[in-house]
Amino acid sequence: MGCGSSSPEEPLVPQRVLWLRHSALSKSEILVHQDGQPPDSIPLYSAQLHTYTKPSLRFFQGPIGGGPQVGEGNFHQMTSNTDLSLRGQSFKLNMSQLSYDFTLKGTPMGELKWKKNKFTGGSLELVDGNDRTLAKVKSNGMNVLEKRLEIYIQCDDFFSDLIILSAIAAKQVTDITINHTAVA
Repeated sequence: MGCGSSSPEEPLVPQRVLWLRHSALSKSEILVHQDGQPPDSIPLYSAQLHTYTKPSLRFFQGPIGGGPQVGEGNFHQMTSNTDLSLRGQSFKLNMSQLSYDFTLKGTPMGELKWKKNKFTGGSLELVDGNDRTLAKVKSNGMNVLEKRLEIYIQCDDFFSDLIILSAIAAKQVTDITINHTAVA
């Protein structure tokens, strides 16, 4: 579990770009594609969201039902906290009730934060303890059904997967607690 480093002064150049897209068949499914892949291609990863009595998500390698489940998230609505699991390792994603930022605990890089953009409110930025930007989730203009995930550091597959899983979970918790627009 490792990541490359860069100084905070270096310009942000994405090392990896992914698209988080709602499935055309169901808003409760998010498909993760590499940049340049068409929306109807087989995804690298997929997430199935549930918000019935106990909100949760399941994270798959490949399409839902077509690849192994490699992670999950269980949302706790009363505390706005989420228990994440990825390939057998546990993490905590806690949302601040004041700033609506998220703290990701238990990572190989220590505590990380998903911060909401204070100007637009629509994007999320993952930063480390030195306030170095590791990743960003950006809106895709008028298309609300897809987000662009840019990863700015060289990292192994496990840490990249953790960034993807925590980004999807943070977006879902935001929808549940703030926007009240989570999928059913």
